[in-house]
Amino acid sequence: MPERHEVAQSILDLVELGAPIKRSTILKAMKIGISTKAAKLVDTIIQELQGSGLLQGDARNGMTVAKGAVAGLRTMLLTEEEWVAEAKALIEGFGHHLADHIDLELELREQTGWFRQSRLAWLYDERFYLRGINRNGETRDRQPLNGWVTGLPPSDSKCPK
Repeated sequence: MPERHEVAQSILDLVELGAPIKRSTILKAMKIGISTKAAKLVDTIIQELQGSGLLQGDARNGMTVAKGAVAGLRTMLLTEEEWVAEAKALIEGFGHHLADHIDLELELREQTGWFRQSRLAWLYDERFYLRGINRNGETRDRQPLNGWVTGLPPSDSKCPK
């Protein structure tokens, strides 16, 4: 059965080719028949992508990838093992800025799910702060000291969901 990352890859491939993004072209790219259980699962995934704002338009007549959504689709391509490996590399590159405050390696190793939800954004985006420090080591002396500068994740954030 198709998974989210496979549908995301098919959509990204269609975008790269300049092909129309429709239910039929996604199914064709994935080599799935239009009236199968797998096609119904793809329909559900497409609806989820539309609901999250990554895709806009009608699945049968043509959809567009929302502005900044290509990064969101790319994050779906990471399996858990891949994002953990990438997080370890990012910790190696940026973790020294927080070493006096937070042991990121320990948190990643012992609380993987929590780490992904609470710390991963710091590794990917300089607009996210922990204890008033962003990944580049820049400090912030006003609120918010923890979280996104604007209070919400920006639409162009490259952080995996």
